[in-house]
Amino acid sequence: MNTQAMPGARTLGQLIEKTQIPNRSFGAFWLGGHSLALKSARQQVYLIDPAFSRDHRNGPVGTIDIRPDLVFCTLPAPDGLDLSTLTHLSTAFPNARFVGSEKNRDWMIGRRGTAAWDEVPVDPYKVHALENEARLDVRQVSVADTLKIRILPGPGGEITEPWNVLFNFGGGLLVCLVRSVDGDGAVESLLCATTRRIDMMLWSMDRDNLTEAVEVIRGIKPRYAIPVGYDLIPGGRDLSRQFREEIGKIGGVQVYLFADDYMEGAIYSRIMSRMRGL
Repeated sequence: MNTQAMPGARTLGQLIEKTQIPNRSFGAFWLGGHSLALKSARQQVYLIDPAFSRDHRNGPVGTIDIRPDLVFCTLPAPDGLDLSTLTHLSTAFPNARFVGSEKNRDWMIGRRGTAAWDEVPVDPYKVHALENEARLDVRQVSVADTLKIRILPGPGGEITEPWNVLFNFGGGLLVCLVRSVDGDGAVESLLCATTRRIDMMLWSMDRDNLTEAVEVIRGIKPRYAIPVGYDLIPGGRDLSRQFREEIGKIGGVQVYLFADDYMEGAIYSRIMSRMRGL
């Protein structure tokens, strides 16, 4: 998707802004690469690992015009942060709040920046560090919503980046974002940390981790399993289709590819609570 809007077309930000999420549901938007947005029934927008891509060939790109209520960073600094995009969002949307690790916070507010970085850093007042806590109620950072966020521990109960994250929208709606299951015991730790039925699992496929995906998803059995990030690697489209084929064999799990299966083309779908179905 080209980031320059055609006459009469909506940008990603306009699409997300105008999409009204009904009760007992949430909206999920893939923005290309690692970047995602979730929107709650209270119409709050949660922007995850935003980055502005200039590669227009790989599907939906750009988070530059999306108005977030909360920006949530799961990837480690410095490579996991697009400082230019974070700075732009902070300046363009003064009410946005930012959450990440203590190290991410240092980078966001300019304490770890390089001499070549001459952009205005994110206002320290806006950034909340989750260094010594694994849970966040978004009301703690002045977002008027019921969303609760939990960072899932790895082997030995350690919290390490990149974060695997559980988003609890209330009413039984759970979204699990899996960034990494690398290392001994990582798969087992993830299975132990997700004892409740997951509605949507967003699986990062920025490498060939299909074997791990099958093991985790067979153990957790979410209602819906969706790969993201496969546009970052050569052959990623083929890998995503293998994901759909293999995960589709697991009973009780429905697989979607954003670019092939979702409403509004490549970027949007709405998942409702189990009482109301899809």
